Amino acid sequence: LQIYSVLMTYVFPDKIEFLFAFYHRLSENLLEEEPLLPCVLDWDVYNDQAEWERQGVFDNGKWRVSDCNDNFCTIETYSERLVVPTSISDEVLLEAMNFRSLGRIPALSWFNKANGAALCRSSQPKVGMSKATSPADESLVAGIASSSLLQDQLHIIDCRPMTNALANRAKGYGVESSVNYKNCTVSFMDIPNIHSMRDRFNEGLLLLLADALHSCRFGTFLFDCKKHRLEANLENRTASVWTWVNGFRPQLTEHTYEPKQVLNPPLMGLLKRVMLWDAMFMRWSGQPLVQEPPAVTNFFADNSQRTPTWRMPQGTVIALNTALTLKYREAQLIQELEERIAALEERVKGRRGSRH
Repeated sequence: LQIYSVLMTYVFPDKIEFLFAFYHRLSENLLEEEPLLPCVLDWDVYNDQAEWERQGVFDNGKWRVSDCNDNFCTIETYSERLVVPTSISDEVLLEAMNFRSLGRIPALSWFNKANGAALCRSSQPKVGMSKATSPADESLVAGIASSSLLQDQLHIIDCRPMTNALANRAKGYGVESSVNYKNCTVSFMDIPNIHSMRDRFNEGLLLLLADALHSCRFGTFLFDCKKHRLEANLENRTASVWTWVNGFRPQLTEHTYEPKQVLNPPLMGLLKRVMLWDAMFMRWSGQPLVQEPPAVTNFFADNSQRTPTWRMPQGTVIALNTALTLKYREAQLIQELEERIAALEERVKGRRGSRH
């Protein structure tokens, strides 16, 4: 019964602080003694400003950074800084947010420096059964179209099946109409589950990330958005999965990747390529197809497999093992004391009951 209670506590915790990620983080005194430990890095592996500059977003002067979501005041699940067309003011953006589910307006996600093509993401519009419109949202979409060097139509791609999009009108949502959004075409990808991945990664990396997504070992995948991760101070309380990934760069690098090669599969043919990911779901049956890095052990157990620049000194490994052993023993002692206290309380209750 006690084992069942412990398992339920940690498998289905009442508080997110009980997740393993918060115990996986190394203690502060060890970090101070060994400042080169990789576990203190990689929470800032992505920098939005550096990425925008790398893509050349601002070279043509048609895009700007908006602070209308500063401190996540309007869209909790978006970044604080959004890249939007220069021709669109913050007032128009704020008005357009009222027409999008959860306020998620079209904002830049990727930019092609060569031809100015842009990929923007957004939520569904609040069209509803009355077929409502929003001049502000239409202006924003038109501004995105005019920011491209290409002269053809703007393509609005809805990942859902058309029937799902139309059915959402009953809930007050729906899909954009080419009647109101000039020079735009709407295409449906007919994907029941829109959370799919491109096959431009080393499969061992995908397996590692798939495991980390559900293991609660790292703070990277906790919570639903950056705002909540910042509020929980995960950067100082948990380790980042990219620390682990960077320690296995040789094994996780896709050597056949061609950075200049782009896949352009037809939209209607995407579902024909859906197949069982046997490397993920059949890896425990017989000989596994992919030998992924050992992502189920503790943080430093595979130190010998790391590249020289990431390999920890043997003294550090011994210190970490000693610290964790002491911490485990401390937890055991606390548990034993709690059991003794509980037993004493039961005995006291029993004596009181016998007196009555």
